[in-house]
Amino acid sequence: MLGFVPEPILAGALITHSWLRLIDKSHEDLQILPETLETCMQALDAGSFTYHFLRMSRLLVDFDRLRASWESGSQQLGIEVKLAWVRLEYECLTWPIKLPPSLLDLRDEMPATPEAVVLHCLQNLMFLSFYAYVFERQETLGNMLSIRPVPGAMHFLCSLARSTFVCPQHIIDRWQWIAHSQAAVIRAMLRLWRVSQFENCKAILNLWDDRGQFPNLVASMREEIGHGPWATELSDGYTVYWTFRDVRSMSLEFWLEQNQYCSTN
Repeated sequence: MLGFVPEPILAGALITHSWLRLIDKSHEDLQILPETLETCMQALDAGSFTYHFLRMSRLLVDFDRLRASWESGSQQLGIEVKLAWVRLEYECLTWPIKLPPSLLDLRDEMPATPEAVVLHCLQNLMFLSFYAYVFERQETLGNMLSIRPVPGAMHFLCSLARSTFVCPQHIIDRWQWIAHSQAAVIRAMLRLWRVSQFENCKAILNLWDDRGQFPNLVASMREEIGHGPWATELSDGYTVYWTFRDVRSMSLEFWLEQNQYCSTN
C-alpha cells in the first residue's frame, strides 16, 4: 500500500514520526525506509533549508533505529555496532559545519534567520537526547564509545540547552512547537542531571520559563532540583563548547579512518 504513496509524503511521515519518538518512544515504528529521505534530498537545492532539515532528520532516523536495535538486544557489542554509533555521533557533531551562512545561528549584530533558529533548536534537542541516552547506559554504550559525563562534555551540553532557553520570546510566540521543544530539552537535561549530578545543570534548567504552559513538568522539575537560585557557569563556556566539539569529532574521525575497512569488507 505504501508503494502508492508519493515519496515526499512518506518522507514527511517518517520525519514527523521520528521527532515524536525522540520525545515519546511509545509510538510504534513505521515501516518506511530511511533512504526515502535521501531520494527527496536529491531533488532539492543543497543550500536550502529543506535540504538541511531532511539531512538532520536522517541522522535522527538513524539514531531511532540504533536505539531500537540496542533495546531489542539484537546489537551485540562488536566493531560493526561501534562503527554505526561512532559514525552517527561524528555526523551529528560535524553536519552543522556544512550549513550555509543563512542557516547559521548567528549572534550580536547579525541575528539568526527563522530557518536557522528552527535547525538550531532541533539540533540541540537531538544532541542532548543522544548523549543522555549514551550516559544512561554508561557501562555498555558509554564504555563502547569511550565517553563519560565529565565536565567538558557536560559544559558542552549545558551550552546547547542554554542557547535553546534564551530563544527570543517573539520567536516562541510565532512557532508554538519551539515551546514544546524546550520542554523536551528540559526532560533531556533532567536525565543528564540524574546521571552526572553536574551542578551547572540545575542553573541551566532554572533558565527555562514555561509561560504557564507545562505546569506538571515545572512541578516535577522543582521537586527534583529545588528552586535555587544557582549561578550559571559562563566563564569560558563558549571555548569549552568548541573545544569539546572539535576534539571529540577529531578523535571520532581518527577512529573511523582506522576502522573503515569494516564497512567495506
